[in-house]
Amino acid sequence: MSNTRKKPNNTNRENVLNELLNELDKESDFETVDIFYGNTADFSQNNIGYTASDIKDESAKALSEVRSSAAKPKRTKKFYFVFALFTIIMAVIGIVSTVLFTVNKINDFTSSSSLKDEYTRFLLPIVANDIAPFENENELSNTAKINCSIWNILLNHDTSSYRLSDTGEFLIPEYDVEYSCREIFGTSAGIIHRTVGSTDMRFSYDSNSHLYRCVKDLRYLNYVPVITEMTQSGGIYTLTVDYYAPSVRFLSENIGIEAEAEKTMIYVISRYDSKNTLVAVQFTSDNVID
Repeated sequence: MSNTRKKPNNTNRENVLNELLNELDKESDFETVDIFYGNTADFSQNNIGYTASDIKDESAKALSEVRSSAAKPKRTKKFYFVFALFTIIMAVIGIVSTVLFTVNKINDFTSSSSLKDEYTRFLLPIVANDIAPFENENELSNTAKINCSIWNILLNHDTSSYRLSDTGEFLIPEYDVEYSCREIFGTSAGIIHRTVGSTDMRFSYDSNSHLYRCVKDLRYLNYVPVITEMTQSGGIYTLTVDYYAPSVRFLSENIGIEAEAEKTMIYVISRYDSKNTLVAVQFTSDNVID
């Protein structure tokens, strides 16, 4: 029996060693890969975070610039809109003011002309009788007041309701004459009824029937009034009145013949609630004798 010792198998040893080295290499590779990818992930996250922050800042900045640039045109448009609106309103106010001013002037002119016509009718019975100047109604004679009152009825009132006498005269009740007197000279004016006038224009009073007999047709007037100037102070109107003979005034108006007033007087009228009261009749400064 031979003592033969077996030699170690070198090939197996090398294989085992190689396997161990390979295992070590694999682990080292895995760690390297993990470390590499871990760093890569952190780097990517850092880069992503930076990029989002930058984008956010840039977006906010861009939005701010857009809003700023958009706000300026809006403010400009708003300013021009307000200015245009203000200009239109002022133009409308100006037009309305002009129209109102024109209308008021026309109304004033119309009112003045209408008032002159009214005062001409009001003064006709007084001017026709050529009453004396006075400062108070009590200064007037009773005859003057009766004459003016009856003339006022015949010239300015409706006489169709009055009865006629057998000779064709109006039969005017005395209370109508009293009312007419107060209509001219004020509510406190009074008269004493009696026959007045001359042969040409006579107003006969009948104390039994309390009636005045008055001619139906007026054939003669001393003067007719022409108002040349009118001023107002509160409810007091001061009128400058020219006196013309009726025929001369007719020729002047219808044929164009120039005529001069025979005289001029100042009339003072109080107006309240559209009712007129003759306060005074005065001479003009040209008529006053020192």
